[in-house]
Amino acid sequence: MTDEINRWIVTQTPRIQAELNATEAVQSLWQKHHLASQQAFHGGNPSFGADLGTDENSILPWMPDYIGNDSNKTGILVVGSSYAPVIRSEPIHRRGFRRCSPSAADFKTLCANGDAGHRQLYEKYFWREDDAYYGKIGRLFDELFGDSMGNERIVLTDIVRASLIEVREQSVNSQEFSRNERRQLFCKYLDGSMADAGGQGAIFNRIAAMLKTKQRIAVIALGWFAEYIVAAFMKERNGWTRVSPFADEAMPGLSLKRVRENKSLGYAAGRNLKEWLDLKAIEQECWKWRCDSSKKEVWMVPIYHPSKPEFVGNRKQIVSSLRKFLGTAGCLA
Repeated sequence: MTDEINRWIVTQTPRIQAELNATEAVQSLWQKHHLASQQAFHGGNPSFGADLGTDENSILPWMPDYIGNDSNKTGILVVGSSYAPVIRSEPIHRRGFRRCSPSAADFKTLCANGDAGHRQLYEKYFWREDDAYYGKIGRLFDELFGDSMGNERIVLTDIVRASLIEVREQSVNSQEFSRNERRQLFCKYLDGSMADAGGQGAIFNRIAAMLKTKQRIAVIALGWFAEYIVAAFMKERNGWTRVSPFADEAMPGLSLKRVRENKSLGYAAGRNLKEWLDLKAIEQECWKWRCDSSKKEVWMVPIYHPSKPEFVGNRKQIVSSLRKFLGTAGCLA
């Protein structure tokens, strides 16, 4: 059996990727700035000066979501913004490059093998082998739940499931691309995801899928940018009302349009993440949305992205605050 959203990712995103590759905007970002998705190339093998793939049968799917075996009991969704490289390839420069990655052939095979293949992909290459991202998240939830199976209690995804990269002739010491260019690339993939997901966007589809078996789910946003995107998604969903007690002015002009127009987004919830961790009444300060018809709820808080030194430096406080948040939300089962 295959999770329906992961089935969509594996079967449909090669076509979506090929369509994106054919657009002038994506071609320009690649030709001028060497920015693209790792899955955009033939066999998932980017190289400096290569052409973006146009045959959906030769390019790779985006990353499927990780679904822990006990995630249906807790209702915890961990959300990042977009993936770093997930496929072994030498000419890539991207912050937090992984020391253990599948070959393109192995990635494609595991993605095609349904739920079992998706679990094997994460377990073999990422959860315990990746110190840059997954390993840190896994250890955080191990500590939170007091065992070595913390990752089994969560669903993990990114808003953009493609691996956004910069390719240079020499990968060492190459420069990270600018925020403006990164935002442009992110938005093209964001819109590509939404266009083929019933107008709801793939991230909301995952939220809706989890709410089929839970009255309330808890979203943990990895960094303020992921928090902003999820909050903007929820604001634009018909039939959902934000019931958080903080004022609308906390995030002025909250919208996906501001992201696409590369405007300043300000601090999520009107404060920085350190200030959120210091809050005493988490249940009064987190994001909350309620479905007008079913009365089901989505709660959300941000934490530091695992790539940030603050993620490690504030780990004890993050665990303590998340334990309180998840306990209040009823998601520590």
